[in-house]
Amino acid sequence: MKRLRRYRSIVYPRFRVLLFCLALGLSLVWMVKGPSSLYEIPINLPSASTNVLPVISFKNWEIPYGAGSGGRSAVENRDLSLYDVAPEAKNCSWMQNAERGECLIERQRARQFIYEHWRLKKRGYISVEFSCADCDPIVHYFIEPNENGTWRIASTLEDDRFPLHKWEDAFDVRYRRATAREREAESSSNVLSFLDRSGKEIDSF
Repeated sequence: MKRLRRYRSIVYPRFRVLLFCLALGLSLVWMVKGPSSLYEIPINLPSASTNVLPVISFKNWEIPYGAGSGGRSAVENRDLSLYDVAPEAKNCSWMQNAERGECLIERQRARQFIYEHWRLKKRGYISVEFSCADCDPIVHYFIEPNENGTWRIASTLEDDRFPLHKWEDAFDVRYRRATAREREAESSSNVLSFLDRSGKEIDSF
């Protein structure tokens, strides 16, 4: 019993000192840092507006992103009621698993749509989204006769950073084996080759 009392007389004071030091340390931490609410400053963030265009800087010049394509439509004065219109083929680059698989199938269907409408000489319209590091370019394809009645595939590039850009008309389209770069981009062994009047390839998809 005496040993126990002696033990208590030695240990308990030390234990109380330890608890006191711990409490003091916690108090100092709270006093220095304080509760998080003391350092939170409420601010009112501006709401998004369609009238304000974010600007992306390209070296020494600036482009207002979101300006559309100069306010013009790629369809122009065409009467789309005369065309078979297919759903837009999306860019599959950032998709994964089943979603990517379905997207790639839709791109194959887009190729078939263009090829079949060209082969049958039927008016058709489809837009195709392509991969880009800092943009979302869309190419609008129109299978149609020109003003002289000659069938062509007219294509217009739409990029929010620039005005609409018309590409050279194609007067034939064929399937060909994809290059290594095209296989990587499209995950397809075959692509469409768009040819000019002389038979030279001017575009592919």
